[in-house]
Amino acid sequence: MDLKKEQFCKYVIDEGYKDYPMQELGEIYERICKNEIKTDTLKSEKTYQRLGAFFTNDSTFLSNTFVEGQMFYKYGRKGKPHDRLVYFDEKHENLLWCQYENQKKSKVRKIATADIHEVKIGVDSSQVLFSNRVDDYLDNRVFSIHSTKRTLDLMAPEEAVRNRWVKYLNNIINL
Repeated sequence: MDLKKEQFCKYVIDEGYKDYPMQELGEIYERICKNEIKTDTLKSEKTYQRLGAFFTNDSTFLSNTFVEGQMFYKYGRKGKPHDRLVYFDEKHENLLWCQYENQKKSKVRKIATADIHEVKIGVDSSQVLFSNRVDDYLDNRVFSIHSTKRTLDLMAPEEAVRNRWVKYLNNIINL
């Protein structure tokens, strides 16, 4: 490479990366010189790595909690809330929910993980929850998942479950 390390660092900084540490820029330069440029990994792999590190190094935790799913009350535009199994597909590309009776899934619906842009907590986190007049005493158990096309409005069986799912979802959307 004809470009010297100092020139490379100056160029990168001039292009708007002023806050990037010089040491890291130097390491990037060295990798480029050694032809160690690596392509982006799949989004699902990035999700797994980040969330695996976030919770534990035990991938069983991810599998059991978020792929097998959790029962929630789902609020809709009409009618009373109803039980739904909420879970991720194996690659964490979709958040799914369905009726779950007698160990059988039916009427599966989904939101693409890439379409989720916000997770809000509390009884005022969506128009659907407001319209359903969810009681304030449930504030610590309800949350809404906002995507580009819809919201998914849920009530967890307890606050700890809600917090775990909200934390997980926020990590996914902040990748």
